[in-house]
Formats: sequence, C-alpha cells, structure tokens
Amino acid sequence: MLQRLALDRLSRKSYYGVGAVLLLLTSCRAQPGLIGPEALTRLDRQTVSGWVTGFRPTQPTRYDLKWTYITQRGTARGRASVRLVPPDSLRFDYRGPFGRSGAVVIIGDAVLWSEPEEDVAQLLPIAPLFWAALGIPREPAEGSEVYGLETDSERVWQYVVGGDTLSYVATRNAPHTLRSEMRRLGDVVGFVDMQFGNDGMMPVEAVMSFPETATRFILNVENVETVTSFDRETWKRP
Repeated sequence: MLQRLALDRLSRKSYYGVGAVLLLLTSCRAQPGLIGPEALTRLDRQTVSGWVTGFRPTQPTRYDLKWTYITQRGTARGRASVRLVPPDSLRFDYRGPFGRSGAVVIIGDAVLWSEPEEDVAQLLPIAPLFWAALGIPREPAEGSEVYGLETDSERVWQYVVGGDTLSYVATRNAPHTLRSEMRRLGDVVGFVDMQFGNDGMMPVEAVMSFPETATRFILNVENVETVTSFDRETWKRP
C-alpha cells in the first residue's frame, strides 16, 4: 500500500500552487475578518502536532464532492473526487462545465504534477486552505513560529513564517467546525469555514472565500469511503 510518495525534487512546485486547480473563473465579494483572538501565547510544535494529528484520516480515503464556484459574473458547478493517503498525499480530480476537467497530485507541501499546468500557475497561495476545506489542518512548516490557546469550547492555533500567517480555530463540541485564514503581509489571502458531520471527523461542507479576487468556492461532500489502498497508477501523470 502506498503510504508516502517520493518526489522528484527537480519537478517540485510550491505547495501553495494546488489551489489553482480549484478556481476556474474569476470574481463575488467576500468580506475578510479575524477568525480568532489576537492575544495568543507561544506554543511548542509538539502540542500543535498533537492537535493536528487528530484530524487526519488513518486509512486511504476517497471523497466524492459537488463544487460550486460563485463570482460576480455568475455561478459554475461541477463534481470532483479526492483520493487521500495519510499522512499527506492526495489526488484531486475535477469536472466542470463545457467539458473542462483537470487533476493534481500533492505530496506534503508540494505539487507533484497538475493537468492542465496553467491552472496551478493562476492561484499560487491557497493550498493550505484547500487542505483545511477537507478538514485537515497542516503541520507548521519548518521555521514557523507557533502560537495558540485552548479553552473548553475551542482550540486556536497560528503559524507565522516570513510574511505569511496561517490561523485555525477548531470547535471542541458539536457542531464541530474548522475555520482557517491565511494572511500574507497582513492582507487576507483567503479563509475557510468548514463543517464536520455528527461524528466530528468527516467533512460535510466547506466555503472557501478569497477577498482579492472576490470569489467563493463551496465543496459539498456526498460520500466518504475508506479503502485498503489505491492503484499506483493513481499517482502518475495522465
């Protein structure tokens, strides 16, 4: 069973490139806002890693989705699937209007390949939000400063590296939700509001909002299936 894929480092692209596969058109105004308190204390990486680990599936998992993309010009809809192998490998396939389709494979913080490649080049900064939309917050990158707090009702944590700030707020009681926000040099790149099912583990719906392009991307999970493994052909470029 494939557990983790080896990357050809010469062909790697930034992890932040995967989000481009999700956004197919342009422009609908979403309002940014802080998702958690500003007064966070410094945390050690082990504490946050323990929080994050609890969100990851423990077996290879397939998600079947409907997606809706909303802009000021109109709305587009389609279907998609995600095949995920823990801890950090996934393939995202989408189908859209007028026969448009594509796929991307992500390993950890890098895009292994994408088809069509030009989609990835359009929106480089949003991959962490795509992971969050699936209910899977990322581990802090090397060199990150980690902050957070824990209360009876929620956990809040934040990574700061360079000019980027990635924040999460997870409720500890029903209804279980995960909110995420990415900022670059203080400006909001995007944010996600996602909801888990009654078990508090499987994602049900996520709304991804991007203020700069004034767009929203909605994922609705229709089916979740765990499997023993995926065929190795899954990870090869078409």
